[in-house]
Amino acid sequence: CISKRYCSPWLRGAFASAESYTEKYLELSSAVIALNEHSGRFRFAARLLGERAEIFILQKDYEEAAQTLMSIVDVFAHDQWDGAYYWRLFRLASCQRMTGEAAAYLNTLTRCFGPRVAAVAPPKTANLLQTDLEAVVGEKEV
Repeated sequence: CISKRYCSPWLRGAFASAESYTEKYLELSSAVIALNEHSGRFRFAARLLGERAEIFILQKDYEEAAQTLMSIVDVFAHDQWDGAYYWRLFRLASCQRMTGEAAAYLNTLTRCFGPRVAAVAPPKTANLLQTDLEAVVGEKEV
């Protein structure tokens, strides 16, 4: 902040460290998400939730990221944002793979191969998911 006179303690605390900034961003974005959901702006709320999920992934909190992504992937599918839908499914699958949730991971993988999604999926990621799908189907836990 330029001056303590013009900067609240809450905002000064946000600039104390990178961790504080992230914490304050998550806190503030949570309020903005709630406001947008309450106002019926589900698309914008979903976009912000996607950004929160990316932060959780950077923090290696894959379980929280997966829960966040689960809450928004259908918004992208419903609005026919196929590219964004695929990207969120891919990120969700990545998080579920890291947490070891085999059944949920398999379900997400199968959603990655629908006709709308296959048309926008980059070949490299589609091949990666196809290879992993074949490996998961062979596991006893599924």
